[in-house]
Amino acid sequence: MLCSERALRGTSLLARDGEAGRVHELYVDETTWQVNAVVIDNGNWPVGRLVLLGTNVIEELDVVTPSLKVGLTRDEVAAASTVSSHPPATLHREAELHAHHDWPVLWTAGNPMVSGLMPDQAPMEDADTDTGTPVAPHLLGTRDISGYQVAAPDGDAGQVDDLLVDCRVWTITSIVVALGVWRRRRQVIVPTGQVRGISHDELKLNLGLPLEELQGMPPFDPAALALPGSASDQPSTGASGDS
Repeated sequence: MLCSERALRGTSLLARDGEAGRVHELYVDETTWQVNAVVIDNGNWPVGRLVLLGTNVIEELDVVTPSLKVGLTRDEVAAASTVSSHPPATLHREAELHAHHDWPVLWTAGNPMVSGLMPDQAPMEDADTDTGTPVAPHLLGTRDISGYQVAAPDGDAGQVDDLLVDCRVWTITSIVVALGVWRRRRQVIVPTGQVRGISHDELKLNLGLPLEELQGMPPFDPAALALPGSASDQPSTGASGDS
């Protein structure tokens, strides 16, 4: 079940006893593209703030409503770990999470991801297993990458327009890249396996495909998604904020 990440933003979060906020963004391990956490805007209940929920507490994504149902109460959602509303990318966010929970550093070479999200992975002993709050190496907020420039080995290609999420297993499968500029731009789908690196200093995503091959990638059809985004949305940039 493929969903637009941009369309997921603002989706209502339904706890067992009522609405508990809305989806703000996703936290992704940029080395595996696994979604490790959903950032929830807790709204005005009990006080507006952003909280982290692991994907292992998600029971269902209702694409009709749309709404995200979790196996937690509103109190449990409110008690989840908080994050600042505009944290810097990757290491700064990781440092915030580790400082809050007094977790050891996990992003050293050869150290496996510990999140408690997958059936064959156990959460850390001192992790918040009630809310499923995860920790993983190289965490990236999806709002951070929205609007990043896309570069091919032989030149600039375009801009990140959207991310496609397999909401059954919570993995980013593809990147929607807008080739060209403004009205002449054309959206294509690029598998995340073609990403060779992300430069947060340059706000750039580097691909392994040359420009000619990018032009031949499948066109993006929002109507084919279970939860479609708007192909006409102007993407935000990682430098200036979100949409």
